[in-house]
Amino acid sequence: MVQEAFKIIGYACVSTTDQNLGRQLSMLKKYGWEKIIEEKFTGTMKDRPGLQTSMNVIQANVFS
Repeated sequence: MVQEAFKIIGYACVSTTDQNLGRQLSMLKKYGWEKIIEEKFTGTMKDRPGLQTSMNVIQANVFS
């Protein structure tokens, strides 16, 4: 896995495929988030690849 250094990491998620990430992404970009990981998953799912990726990136940058 290639480690990337980011200062501000954002995570945008909606709970159904019918919902739109547009508003969240717009606000994250407006306020300067450098990397945004997004996904659409129901709230009942425990395995969220995007959230895990976000946590991995944060951990790699905090402990590097």
